[in-house]
Amino acid sequence: MLTGLPQNGVIQGRDGNFYGTLFQGGPTINGCIGDRGCGALFKMTPQGSVKTIYNFCESDCADGSNPAAALVLGADGNFYGTTQAGGFNNQQHNCDFYGCGTIFKVTPQGKLTTLYTFCFYSYDNNCQNGYAPEAALAQGNDGNFYGTAAIGGDVLNPNCNSGDGCGTVFEVTPAGAFTLVHTFGSTDGDTPGTLLQSTNGTFYGTTRVGGSAFKGTLYSLSTGLGPFVGVSPGAAKVGGKVIVFGTDLSGTSAVAFNGAAAQFRVLTKTVVIATVPAGATTGSITVTTPAGTLSSNLLFEVIP
Repeated sequence: MLTGLPQNGVIQGRDGNFYGTLFQGGPTINGCIGDRGCGALFKMTPQGSVKTIYNFCESDCADGSNPAAALVLGADGNFYGTTQAGGFNNQQHNCDFYGCGTIFKVTPQGKLTTLYTFCFYSYDNNCQNGYAPEAALAQGNDGNFYGTAAIGGDVLNPNCNSGDGCGTVFEVTPAGAFTLVHTFGSTDGDTPGTLLQSTNGTFYGTTRVGGSAFKGTLYSLSTGLGPFVGVSPGAAKVGGKVIVFGTDLSGTSAVAFNGAAAQFRVLTKTVVIATVPAGATTGSITVTTPAGTLSSNLLFEVIP
């Protein structure tokens, strides 16, 4: 039996199995949040068979500990996530005893790669990139991942968590190159949560506190990314119906599945119903509109 503390839902992989995180569980050692282990990643079959694919902190916690957010499935078929603690333990630079957290990639087989360690490269300037990420990542239509750090950033701002910073928004490539996108300053919010990218290319999110009433904020954040289309479901057999949605699909003149032309029907300004055509293969779905051709943000999988 799998033991631990799940805090979020699961996500389905391309193999049809479900993958998730345990905030606690796995090895019980000093240096983890709580006393029930440092967290783990698990896989569950549709029939309910569950097994651990990775335990955090089996050695010195350089891989992170206590994943607080759900995993996200990347376009490459691997999973990406964050840990709230672990990584680089540094009590002198705004990270407590448990460490500052990490960003990681893990294969469906459980091979984990640490992509970024919070406060490791920025400890000399007090964690300006943020730390302690609590929310799931979002893969943008440029292929990079976007996320939030709940604490850190401008640690000199007296209005932020008693001088610990109000948090940040960041971008990280699948290879681990990290870019600071935005630093919160209390008036625009404090302690940000999960981001969502709209089909217009803009990201939207919330902060737990901060703002003019100190009750949190709703915000939008543009990083210069253009519009795209989303698809539901993300996989189907030839002949299956697929919902394609976007900001403005009125006047759609063509839909293609990885280059294979499909029959379609414009249902509303934002929704097109398309049929997976014979000869379609796994790849992007494209929609031709009067304003240009839009591509799906994730690969659509054609089920044999």
